Order: sequence, then C-alpha cells, then structure tokens
Amino acid sequence: MEKINYEKIIEKHPWIVEKNKKCILSPDIDGLLCGLLMSHYLNWEIVGFYDGKVLIIKTGLQTKDCIFLDMEILRKGIRSVGHHMNVHIINKPPANYHKIMNSCINPNHIRGFDRIANFSSKYPLGTVHLLMYILENKYPGVIKIKKGGLASLFFADGVWKILFKYTRNVMGWFTYLHSGKEADWWVKLRKLSVIELIEEINSLLSEFKKIKDDNKDWYGHIDISSLDKDKVLLAKTLELLGGLTGWNYKSTKWKLQNLKEFQFTKKIYGQIKGSRSNEQFFRIWNKKPLSLAMTEGSVIQYTIEKPVRMP
Repeated sequence: MEKINYEKIIEKHPWIVEKNKKCILSPDIDGLLCGLLMSHYLNWEIVGFYDGKVLIIKTGLQTKDCIFLDMEILRKGIRSVGHHMNVHIINKPPANYHKIMNSCINPNHIRGFDRIANFSSKYPLGTVHLLMYILENKYPGVIKIKKGGLASLFFADGVWKILFKYTRNVMGWFTYLHSGKEADWWVKLRKLSVIELIEEINSLLSEFKKIKDDNKDWYGHIDISSLDKDKVLLAKTLELLGGLTGWNYKSTKWKLQNLKEFQFTKKIYGQIKGSRSNEQFFRIWNKKPLSLAMTEGSVIQYTIEKPVRMP
C-alpha cells in the first residue's frame, strides 16, 4: 500500500524539524495551531501573517529568513508548507514548476496529485495535521495533545465536515500518512466517538462566542489588515487554543510588534468556459503568482506582487 516517506521529506527539507526558526502564518485556526505547535515544541518565533492579499512581517526581516506555514509561496528559495492544489497537469507543468516547489512541502505535490486527475482526491486535512505527522516521525512520542484539543484540530479548515462528507478520501489519506507509529493524537482520536467530537466542536464554538461576543458567528479568522485592533482578540484565541491542546501560548514567541505591511493584488478566476484548461492555468502561471490555490474544480485564486513586491 502506498505510504508517504517522512525520512525523505526531512532529508530534503531539514528545516521543518529544526529548532529556533522564524515563521509566517495564515491568520486562521489552522495557521494559529501551526504557530502554537512549532513554538511549543521547536521554539519557533512567529514574525508575521499572510492571507493571500496582505503580508505583515516584522520590520527588518526578509521572507527568505522565514518559513511560511499553511500556504505555498511560489518563489525559488522561499520555504513554505501548504496543502493546496496548485497545478493542472503535474506531468505537463510549467517549466519552472518543480524547481519552485522544491522549497515547499505540499502533500499533493509529494503524492503527484493534480487538478485534472485527482481534484476529488486532494489532501483533505489541514497543515497542522501534516506537521504533526512529520514531527512524530522525527521525535517519536514527544508530540502530545489534550483530549479537549481534538475539537480545534478537526475544526481547522473544516476538517470535521470534510470527514463526514468525503469519508473515503479522508480515510485514504490517513492510511497514506500513517507511518505505523501510534501517535498520541491518533490514539486519542480513535477513542473519540462521533457524538463526543460534535459536542467538543459545539463547545469550541461557544468559547469563540465568549471571546468575540458581537452576536455574529466567528470562526477564528484574524483580520491582519487591522491587527493592532485585533491583537487582544488574537491573544485570547491563542490562549484558548493553547489551553485546549496543551501547546502553551508563549507571548514572547509571537513577535508581532513593529510590523510592516505589504498589500498585493488577489484575483479569483473560474466559472467560465475554458477555466479548467491547462492553457488557462499556464496563462495565470506566467503572471508569476506569489501564491496560487485551486479551491474548487474550476476556480483558481492567485496573488500578484502588485502594487508592491514581497521583501
């Protein structure tokens, strides 16, 4: 049965298991959990956020000095970890595609999946799950999570909904990703009933309501264009998630002062004739997108470095 090769991943990308790195996160639950995980176990520092339109980064730092978590940055030499589908035909890619992806850890790319043949079988989990699998392989038995943290783990990127809607694909990926080591979170998950998981997620939503009590549903997404206003909300969210998972929120590791903002141009293409063609994908790729994600069968979201360039 096909299995992922963690040793090969770590050999190619040793930085993913090294300590004291600087990282930039997506501003949602998956990204925040990635930050908590890596800061708790590997002493990483969080120095910024990127949401596909806005990048905020600690003044004086260059992106080459950082690792992006929960997004693919399509620039040679810029390290990133993401899980989005970003190629139409992997056997007929743009000439520089594999060279650019050489600095990125992406499960679809590792498995050789593309949109034309594998979109319905694309990676269904979050970046935090992939990171936990990788760290478990490098540090067996070290990565722990409290039972109460499983809700946040499966709330990230709506994985709990995907689990019930696309069960066969999720279980297929679990089989592909599972190395045989009985990781702490995997053992706890197998003992959790469906009802318990739903109850835990409902409890998490109630806690979100307490944090942001404005009579609106809120799912943990931080508006980084107004981060100064949302810093208290961010800290409360991190304290909540850290308490639930056991991955302590260490405020000293979240270097979110003296940030510089870079605004890019985000575009969404799709739902028109020809949007699934390799030719159209090439036209978008030739615009040199900073990041790109195929979020639906005929939709491509991508970011162009205009009006400014990434530092």
